[in-house]
Amino acid sequence: MHYSVCIYYSRADHYRRHAIQARQRAAQALDPSSVRAGFEEVANHWIALAEQVEWLERSNGGIAEEK
Repeated sequence: MHYSVCIYYSRADHYRRHAIQARQRAAQALDPSSVRAGFEEVANHWIALAEQVEWLERSNGGIAEEK
């Protein structure tokens, strides 16, 4: 038998995974430091978005609605 595992990730978790990927790309960048800095900035924005979504979810008492 094959059992599939269904794991629910919040949108905040999804955004944090994007931040991790951006930081990994920054670490792997062979180009000038401006490219690394760009990936780090993108990662910081993903983290900020995750924090905002979490705040919205807490303040609304549930999942923040997409519009």
